[in-house]
Amino acid sequence: MTKKVYTVFWENKLNGELKQHGTFKSYDDAVSAIKAWWELHEYQPEKFKEKPNGQVTRIEYGHRDYIYKIVEREIEEQLPKTTYRQMKQGQIDD
Repeated sequence: MTKKVYTVFWENKLNGELKQHGTFKSYDDAVSAIKAWWELHEYQPEKFKEKPNGQVTRIEYGHRDYIYKIVEREIEEQLPKTTYRQMKQGQIDD
């Protein structure tokens, strides 16, 4: 049985770099992951504009040469279970 998932990519249009950041069960989870990364790195984007086009949504957030893409796709396999917790500075999880 297939299931719909949402994979987050970050693209640097200057050098063609494309990094995959993770796959999520819902579009909202994918957007939340982007915003959580910004919060962890104390980054405040200049804007947040979603531009859907079929199964790909572009996220523009400031600099024109860097964007996120959320790609909707179907998979057969199970996604790994995820749990999150914020760690204190200097704390290492074994």
